[in-house]
Amino acid sequence: MMFYFAIPVGSGLGFISGSSISQATDSWQWGVRFSPIIGIACLGLMLWLLDEPVRGACDGARQNGDEADLIGDIKYLMSIKTFYLASAASIASFFSIGTMSWWTPQYVGFSYAVIHNVPKVPETELTQINLIFGIITCMAGLLGVATGSILSRAWRDGSSIFRNHATEKADVYICALSMFVALPFLFFAIFIAEYSTNGCLILIYFAIMSMCLNWSVNVDVLMYVVVANRRATALAVQTMVAHLFGDAASPYIIGVLSDMLRGDDASAVGHFFALQKALYVPTFMLVVAGAFYLAATFFVEDDRKEALYQMDAPDNWHHDDPSEDLDDLLSHENPETVEGVEEHPADMIVPLAHSDGDTA
Repeated sequence: MMFYFAIPVGSGLGFISGSSISQATDSWQWGVRFSPIIGIACLGLMLWLLDEPVRGACDGARQNGDEADLIGDIKYLMSIKTFYLASAASIASFFSIGTMSWWTPQYVGFSYAVIHNVPKVPETELTQINLIFGIITCMAGLLGVATGSILSRAWRDGSSIFRNHATEKADVYICALSMFVALPFLFFAIFIAEYSTNGCLILIYFAIMSMCLNWSVNVDVLMYVVVANRRATALAVQTMVAHLFGDAASPYIIGVLSDMLRGDDASAVGHFFALQKALYVPTFMLVVAGAFYLAATFFVEDDRKEALYQMDAPDNWHHDDPSEDLDDLLSHENPETVEGVEEHPADMIVPLAHSDGDTA
């Protein structure tokens, strides 16, 4: 979970620092050059301080990954229905997230121009919008990632608000719900921007928070449906396809669609309404992502147990069900026999009778 705090927080800080540095230096290039400096520092910390653990150690897995190869890993991963359904859902989810991350500041800027009837948004106002959007991304990401992880664990264990409703499908349910909950917030954020920039930003906050609910949970699903010595490949493949076909491609696709809808109208109003129509595409992609996650619920239990079987690892998932404790007590072949010694009701009554006699 901690790793996935870095994405929204880093993105938000990038909007804040990038716009501030660009304004301070009067050059957008320096706003971009700032990121690689931080990246080089992080790379050095990883090389010198990161200690890679033994794969599968926490699962008690008995596997040797020395014979694994990339082609074999890919074939294995494509045999796991939960993996490719979750990967398809991630592509659709990242398509929406990438689009909103790229186009939201500009869309809100055009919204400002439409509402205030100005031909161009002032640079100071654009910097302010980037600052606000960066803060929104940080806060929504922190709350969304933490809430998603807490809810999925509580639902899986049948605790808190999910008491007596424990299920092994909790993680994929949370992933699907995050997409469907984000849908109305994103839709109305795009719609209301014509009338209120503040209302748009508030709804964007809840949309981002909802979309972040599934980030750490999606990786949890990946980790327990794939055997230990192939998890790194699974995560790498899913990350690559999700970014390649999701947030890497979506800003360009939506930009091209917006330009087609706008035609020759170069005004801020023309840009706004063309982009507004184009942004309904990533809104629909949330429905696609949720549908893929729901499809994964049909296979996640079997895929998890198959991974445990292949690793020869114990199943450590236990639900907080009081009846299970009673079943353990009554699990003997003869309910009147405990540890091979037969007991009779009279054996328990006699000491009590003897004690009463002594008291008398």
